[in-house]
Amino acid sequence: RVLRTDSRSFGDQPSEQVLQNVSAWLLLNLMRTERLQSTMLAHQSMSNIWRKNAFRCLLELAEAKTNVQAGQHLLSCVNVFRQRTDMTVENRVQRSRSVAEELE
Repeated sequence: RVLRTDSRSFGDQPSEQVLQNVSAWLLLNLMRTERLQSTMLAHQSMSNIWRKNAFRCLLELAEAKTNVQAGQHLLSCVNVFRQRTDMTVENRVQRSRSVAEELE
């Protein structure tokens, strides 16, 4: 969102009203930013659960003797730490998802 600062955007409003409008605009942007940061933190925390379990398994496998089955499990634990890059581009605009939908 952009706050216009030219004289046409404020018109003949009293300076007190302009200050209220600017304060309201700043507060709304702050709330949007806080919501975005909260969503990102929740997403990171949920991803961290998988990484903690995989790391614990890696430590256990490092201490144990390895065999073919343990090697496959080791590979699946290591894959948790890899972040795949998807280069596909959708040909439509996706709808906005709520925080609850994002975390599912």
